[in-house]
Amino acid sequence: MLDIDHWTDSKIRCHIFTCIAALALLRLIEIRLRRAGVEITAKAAMRHLHRLHSCLLWLPKRKKAKRMLEEPDEIQAQIMQAFGWKIDSGVLQKI
Repeated sequence: MLDIDHWTDSKIRCHIFTCIAALALLRLIEIRLRRAGVEITAKAAMRHLHRLHSCLLWLPKRKKAKRMLEEPDEIQAQIMQAFGWKIDSGVLQKI
């Protein structure tokens, strides 16, 4: 936890709650990755996915945009599969 720059008790409690919630979320990410056989930390997973770029494609005569991903590397694909996503011809899809 970083230095707390708050003065009132309620803001300090809110800051501590936010830190604990973030820590719990990171732990849940690591558990899900480990269950899928991906042995990396949540921080490393976020660093890998941060380098994965995407764009929205608006095709003619279509009402919805299509999200296109650049080609993920092997670890990026494993991380996405651990969270229930698959890559089908560059399109991110829910499994």
